[in-house]
Amino acid sequence: VDATNFLVGGMQMGHHRIIAAPVLPRPNAVSGFLPGSPIEVRWLPINPATAHGNRKTPVNTEKVVGPILADLAGVVIELLNTGTVTPGDIAVLVPKGKDAESVSRVLSSAGIPSVRARTGNVLSTPARAEWDLLLAALERPSDALRARGAAASVFMPYRLEQLDPQVPESAAVVADVQRQLAGWAELMSSTGFLAWYDHVRSDSRLLERMLTTPQGERLLTDLDHIGELIATEVDPAGVSPSTARRALASLSAEAESRDASETSDRHMRRIDSDAAAVQISTLHGSKGLEYPVVLIPFSPKRRRSFDPVFNDATGTRT
Repeated sequence: VDATNFLVGGMQMGHHRIIAAPVLPRPNAVSGFLPGSPIEVRWLPINPATAHGNRKTPVNTEKVVGPILADLAGVVIELLNTGTVTPGDIAVLVPKGKDAESVSRVLSSAGIPSVRARTGNVLSTPARAEWDLLLAALERPSDALRARGAAASVFMPYRLEQLDPQVPESAAVVADVQRQLAGWAELMSSTGFLAWYDHVRSDSRLLERMLTTPQGERLLTDLDHIGELIATEVDPAGVSPSTARRALASLSAEAESRDASETSDRHMRRIDSDAAAVQISTLHGSKGLEYPVVLIPFSPKRRRSFDPVFNDATGTRT
């Protein structure tokens, strides 16, 4: 708190009468939780590898993302090596959901457990495409092209080389896929959607396969979430694959019509694990006050044309 007071104390917040006033910590606040400075500002020097060559935008933002993420992983490792910080003590706040994906990947590569807390719309994730591949094939199991698409999705355990049309044995594989799709489609029409999905998960060993991959738990959480959303839109007694696919398209259209900051609670991605892990959230979804350690690798992106106005022509605050 003292460091924050030093950093912004007395600063005008858009108007000379709006001044950042100093604050005090709560009486029982823990002091000296970590060694070193309580607030640290890290910077990346401009060099030929990151320079843009443009006076207005001197830094190539695409080229600095990698070094920033690598530095972030290094900082997290340093914190964990102090012995006083656990992964659950750390939050990483990012401007957008796609930044959360990048942070999650680099932490996973470094062997650091992380979870994404309500970062973005579940219908804008890869899980949505996986569902569309499956439902499209269930509409027409006899269509070999659609069957190959479903077989290449996470819902089925086939490898891409098994589905290559140039491989003679692939015809038998596709025939097996089509028979399985036909059975799933028939079951969907006579069973509640969530009960049907539970059967598909079991029949395809989806849970077992997903949990053996680095990002499998995240993808499985999103698949389950979308399945539940579809179930709310269709007849609980049974539904055709075409109706289920239209429900998914309708949900996606609704989600796309919203601004990222207006994502409804039911579309917001869920935490993919309850394990002790670094929490990744957007600046919109969390301000970080509930975490002992907060890392902000990327600054919020401002629109270039945005010019805030706080006063009218007479100087009155508006």
